[in-house]
Amino acid sequence: RGSGAHVEQEFGVLADLPPIRLALDVGGNWGQSVEAMRYYGRPEKIITFEPNPPLARRLQEVHGGDPQVEVNPFGLAERESDMTLYVPSYRGFVFDGLTSFDPDSHKSWLCSVRIMGFSPHHVSVEKTVVHTHRLDDLNLAPDVVKLDVQGYEQNVLEGGARTFARCRPFTILEDPSPACVSFFAGLGMSSYVMHGNVLKEGETRHLNTLFLSAEHIATLLATGNWQVG
Repeated sequence: RGSGAHVEQEFGVLADLPPIRLALDVGGNWGQSVEAMRYYGRPEKIITFEPNPPLARRLQEVHGGDPQVEVNPFGLAERESDMTLYVPSYRGFVFDGLTSFDPDSHKSWLCSVRIMGFSPHHVSVEKTVVHTHRLDDLNLAPDVVKLDVQGYEQNVLEGGARTFARCRPFTILEDPSPACVSFFAGLGMSSYVMHGNVLKEGETRHLNTLFLSAEHIATLLATGNWQVG
């Protein structure tokens, strides 16, 4: 199941799902999740959302003319509005993977624990005003959602509550908060963390957590490739 490039292991599960009509990539960044979804899940359509203008332009350049991939240069949130996007840098190096609508979200990563000789005086944050939409207003029916928006996940879920309740998509979410776990529990979806080919129910202590319905679990167990622990 190797793609020849670094791919977060959770995307490998997509290969054992039924045919995927629509996958949403919320927080497109450099397009790594688009490629992972394509390789493993082979969805008919991928829609990626990236509000950071330079990254959105790059995604549009890479995928322009590709009918399988739609790039939306805006963010998802709990309301439609203009919002400030915060893009941190350290010593001139842009950490675009830490871009967020939360002005403080980068502080848990840009710190002395991760960077030797760290000094907060070398941190700078660029502010950009971008537009956001509510997922519920887009009339989409996703089978798969990847959600990585650096601490703003609950806001996206609030703006897409009807969509998630209607579709209950297979969801990959980075570092979910207790509020996110409760949101999915209300939809009858449990959290799982991968340990090899074992899906540990109720865990969230990992880079990515999967939120799966009983139907998802039954499908995966039927393949013989997965166990639930």
